Amino acid sequence: MTEVRGLRASILLAQARSRFIAGRFADVEPLLRRALADAEQDDVPAVLLEILSVLAFVCTSATRLRHAREALDQASDLLAAHPGLVRPVVLDLAVARRAELEADWAAMGAAVGRALAAGPVYTDAGTAATVAFVQACHLIACGELAQAGGLLAHSPALRSPALGPLGVFRDCRRAEIEILLGRPHTALRLVSDHQRPPFALAAGVTTARAHLALGDLPQAQACISRILNTPSDFVDRRLTVEALVCGAQIADRATDEGRAVDCSTGPCGWPTVRSSCRSCRRPRGSQRCWTGIRRSQPADPPGRRVRRSSQPQPGPARRRCPPADRSGGGGAAADDDDHVDRRDRRRARRVRAHRQVAPGIDLPEVVGAPATAGGVPRSRARTPVGLLMPSG
Repeated sequence: MTEVRGLRASILLAQARSRFIAGRFADVEPLLRRALADAEQDDVPAVLLEILSVLAFVCTSATRLRHAREALDQASDLLAAHPGLVRPVVLDLAVARRAELEADWAAMGAAVGRALAAGPVYTDAGTAATVAFVQACHLIACGELAQAGGLLAHSPALRSPALGPLGVFRDCRRAEIEILLGRPHTALRLVSDHQRPPFALAAGVTTARAHLALGDLPQAQACISRILNTPSDFVDRRLTVEALVCGAQIADRATDEGRAVDCSTGPCGWPTVRSSCRSCRRPRGSQRCWTGIRRSQPADPPGRRVRRSSQPQPGPARRRCPPADRSGGGGAAADDDDHVDRRDRRRARRVRAHRQVAPGIDLPEVVGAPATAGGVPRSRARTPVGLLMPSG
């Protein structure tokens, strides 16, 4: 086995392909990395190009665009260095999937055209099914819903019972077309066969959109919560973002502005914020809430360099929210009431803290009255240290 150059890398590549088709995504990239190292050591350009193409497609499907870009660049350099190599179909599929994520429809159309030109006979059934699926995705992006639905429903390559996760994705795309055409009941019927783990997570966003179209907000929210709270290989970055967007739409339909803001500023590197402002108690993101918005710095005039001090400057000040109008009339009366409310809350917290550490000491019951200790205001009185220590 070790005497044939590239044989071990080809075996690892076949294992990675089979695990990817079966939905065991966690084992795919490590096998491809091992195959890539063996192919580079054996110096077999054809095997190395095939491995790079599959690696680019896997990373693109997992929404790991930086790793996909590196694999695509290496494959392009290898094709330029060896003009006699045949361009793999999987490489064009990876380019098409990456262009779909970047909304570059022209590049996606060109890559789909190259993949179709290499057919209609492909090396295996999995490649033929993937070509048909990516072609349908391009048609959906171009607005050709009827043609895309016919391809997904009647393509011989996509009607095989051994498609695995690709069959789930096919039915999800068909259901999305039905939702766009105003037929959510048909969409639910298409994804009804994929409501058991682990495929239920892959079809969760489509199911939630169908329930949202029907107005069943609790069921739609249950589907989104299941996706966001269940660890699985099917829950990648793209599915998480789609679930958050759908959750924000559900909250917006339920007129829950705070939860909609929380959904739109949650995981995936986005900053998490509170649903309401502590200063004005208005929903964050509203036009009258200024908390967290920094004052903009004036830009330098064009063509002129401004000398700045080398001394460290203090950070930009934050804008404070105006006090909310709780009385309905506004003006100075509302500001005075807000100030009194804050003072009473501070005194209540101080009284509760003293009762916890010194339960045997009589404290004033009226929060609004000035707290005294023996005729002396408590702020000036000195309480013995032993009285503030917990007993026992």
